[in-house]
Amino acid sequence: EFLTGVAELESAGVTWIQVTVPGDSLAHAVETIECFGSEVIANLPVTTRRA
Repeated sequence: EFLTGVAELESAGVTWIQVTVPGDSLAHAVETIECFGSEVIANLPVTTRRA
C-alpha cells in the first residue's frame, strides 16, 4: 500500500517525500527504522532510491 502511494506520487512528479517513524524510546525508533528499511526501502526500484 505504501509503495503504491510512492509510485503514484512519483508518476505525478514528486521527487522526494518525508516519513516520520513512531517510537516511544530510542530502541523502538531504531527497530521501526530497520523494519521500514527492510520492508519498504529495500522494495523500491533502484531508480527511485537516492544516495
